[in-house]
Amino acid sequence: MFLPTLVAAKRAGLKTYRLLAERYVRASDRKWVSGAARPSEPLLGTPDIRSLADLTYAYQTVAGMQLVPINWRIAVQLAIVTLLPLTPLALTVLSDAEIASMLLGVLF
Repeated sequence: MFLPTLVAAKRAGLKTYRLLAERYVRASDRKWVSGAARPSEPLLGTPDIRSLADLTYAYQTVAGMQLVPINWRIAVQLAIVTLLPLTPLALTVLSDAEIASMLLGVLF
């Protein structure tokens, strides 16, 4: 039920930022490439360039939005944290050979 809402939000966000970026890049092109900027206005240090970088970061944030908020790293951390408290019990119930066999089975 949450997944369709997340997909719709991502699509809407990408569309919104894509249209904003298109307008911004066209205006920037008119100003800096086509020569509409005043000759006295320096290109280096202009807030226009910083704004474009901020817009790029915002778009990448929306584009990188995951549909499922978990990745392999988090899954492995969760497995370790879950299994770690069971280690003392496993050491008392299982023999050394059984533990070695299980570890080799997991690793290979």
